[in-house]
Amino acid sequence: MRFVSLVVIGLFSLVSLPLACSSSSDAVGGDGGGVGDSGTSADTSSPPIDGAVTETGAADGNIADGAGVDGSSDAGGTLSDKCITKVNAYRAKVGAPPIARKVDQEVCAASQAQKGATDLKLTGKTVFHAYYGQCKEGYQNECWYSEDAPDAVIDWCLDAFWKEGPPETGINHYSVMTDPASTTMACGFFHMETGGYWMTQDYYR
Repeated sequence: MRFVSLVVIGLFSLVSLPLACSSSSDAVGGDGGGVGDSGTSADTSSPPIDGAVTETGAADGNIADGAGVDGSSDAGGTLSDKCITKVNAYRAKVGAPPIARKVDQEVCAASQAQKGATDLKLTGKTVFHAYYGQCKEGYQNECWYSEDAPDAVIDWCLDAFWKEGPPETGINHYSVMTDPASTTMACGFFHMETGGYWMTQDYYR
């Protein structure tokens, strides 16, 4: 049986107009996943979601990253290190300076990821950026992916962000990820109950 993974991504910034990272709100499916239209805090659309991954929120309340909502730590923030390293590899391709981990906001970013994923579980709708600004971030990319491996959500989503390329106008995931003015980033992860991860990336200048 073939299982099609699905990812949905979104971005937000301190811009008054709603911004979309693609011209279509339909998810694009394939063996590796799909990318939906970006969300904003006002987005209430419900893109196609594989029914197996509409629930989230591990029974033990586990936050997958090195910083949990309760302030606990595991593996010294290994996932955050991987997230930053991989983002910086993409930034280097366009000559953007590397960014550093914003450790003091990682618990907050993980909390945003948990809240977004929990909303998905409760409503069946993917709504990004409902908690944008709670971590005093300037820009935000969000994504969830049904493969049950934290490295997979980083790799798949960053590749999807990169493939958008520079926007003709405004911003998109690519421009947020490669913004040369950003200096730090907090990565937060939440492990979904039925498998997969929600990832929130908060960027700071």
